[in-house]
Amino acid sequence: MTIARLAQYGEIVGQEVMEELHLLAARAAGRSIKMVNSTAVGGGVAEMMHRVVPLLNELEVRTSSTSRSPFTTRCRASRGISGTGSSTRTWHTTR
Repeated sequence: MTIARLAQYGEIVGQEVMEELHLLAARAAGRSIKMVNSTAVGGGVAEMMHRVVPLLNELEVRTSSTSRSPFTTRCRASRGISGTGSSTRTWHTTR
């Protein structure tokens, strides 16, 4: 699978949209994004993440993705809420 580069989208959406993307990306400077999905492949979200993460990184927005089973994520959230374990965030934006 070949992932499209940002410049290739620019040929479609035009210069004005590309400039706006760069302005929005500048507002995210110094932050990082972690995208979490229940599956690594298959389905709309997983396929989208494979394309969006490289584009965001190309805009210099530090972005990564991971897949977690819904069961594991629910268990971590439950431990954090109930106080029976450490509070762990599985997704967040940091500065």
